[in-house]
Amino acid sequence: MPNASEFLEITRETNPATGEVRIAERPGNKSLSEQMKALRGYKKISLVDVGAFEGDTVLEICERIKKVGVEVSRVYLGFSSEVGSKRISNLYETTILNMFNLYEWIELRDLFGIDGRNIKCKDGGKMFIPYWENLIKWASISEEKEKEVRNLCISYNKKLLCLLEDDGQDISKIGKAIIYGGKR
Repeated sequence: MPNASEFLEITRETNPATGEVRIAERPGNKSLSEQMKALRGYKKISLVDVGAFEGDTVLEICERIKKVGVEVSRVYLGFSSEVGSKRISNLYETTILNMFNLYEWIELRDLFGIDGRNIKCKDGGKMFIPYWENLIKWASISEEKEKEVRNLCISYNKKLLCLLEDDGQDISKIGKAIIYGGKR
């Protein structure tokens, strides 16, 4: 939003041992509680996000904002599924640019292994679990296709990293991919 003076820099963070997901600050940003406290200077705000699948994350963020005494007057989404749209618009005025009947929502960067499920990192750096670590559960890939898709993802990751390195890019900025230790 052009007039916004506060932004929430948050993400879904995954416990690498259990796979449990929670809302947390993006790596290198103020803590989630500090970001929420900064919103207290406002009576009402608009929440803008890329999209909603089932709406859980957006609704949890709205609830956290409400707990610090700020009203979410409207939610703006780039896209949403029908399920997410209904759940969010039942509670908040909502504007959605594109509606899709989504089977799954996966960003290409997650499959290329340059992003994934974010992990808490004490030094403020970035660590993540690539989606290829649990394709069946995290990406709805069938068991029959899992090995093939995993190999394809890893292959493209290697090619992409080589291209970036050959171009003189500092690939350490991508973060560190780690192995998932939880249930598959």
